Amino acid sequence: RVKRVVTIENHVVSGGLGSAVAEVAARGGYAIRWKQVALPDAFCVSGSIPYLTELYKMRSGDIAETASSLFE
Repeated sequence: RVKRVVTIENHVVSGGLGSAVAEVAARGGYAIRWKQVALPDAFCVSGSIPYLTELYKMRSGDIAETASSLFE
């Protein structure tokens, strides 16, 4: 009955929670709208947590915006 899913992880996009959710949805034939908040599959820069969460759009406001975009 779930129509929308957002996964959030401080991990790269591939091989994490988001990948597992996508696999379950695909195998089960579930029609969901899904967004993933994660680090890009690339070498990432170093820095403080506040700097990195801003750079990779992982602040609470960014996550809320991603979730809201599922309703557009």
